[in-house]
Amino acid sequence: MADLTLIEQCGAGATISSGVLTIVLSQVGIDSASPTTSQILGALVLKRRSLMTDALASDPTVGCSVGEPLSGLTTRGSRQQSEQQYLVSLYRDIDSQLVAISDPDDISI
Repeated sequence: MADLTLIEQCGAGATISSGVLTIVLSQVGIDSASPTTSQILGALVLKRRSLMTDALASDPTVGCSVGEPLSGLTTRGSRQQSEQQYLVSLYRDIDSQLVAISDPDDISI
């Protein structure tokens, strides 16, 4: 199994052209026309999690996996909030650099 394609991860409207990534916000689960950066990053993590299969999670050519959430309550500042933690794993092949996130130095051992 190969890694998810851009369209599988970000929807049919997703493109990369001349180094510019374009995604349709609604296709990654965002319903705001001007989302915060936290909403964008969160939506991409949640979309990746929804697409994770056992085969994808164990495939050595896939460079990013998102695990099952851990839920709970936390206090941040003076506000109590619900929380879901996700283990996001980034991988690179030590011998052949088969999987590259961007700069192999970004994933150290």
